[in-house]
Amino acid sequence: MTVEVVLPGLLDALAARHPVLERRIRDEAGALRRFVNVYVDGDDVRFSAGAQTPVHDGAVVQVLPSVAGG
Repeated sequence: MTVEVVLPGLLDALAARHPVLERRIRDEAGALRRFVNVYVDGDDVRFSAGAQTPVHDGAVVQVLPSVAGG
């Protein structure tokens, strides 16, 4: 059986288990924070379907903070 959800559903499930982590990933409106990068199977969701990016069963999802400095 193949299961597919969109990114917000996956993040909702993550938030239910780790509420403190949720505040680091999404803002009060539920949008991804500006300096958080999300990749599904190596593809940056900003350059695909954004928050509506499908996440299929077995997909690798990475949530990474942006790093900047000088």
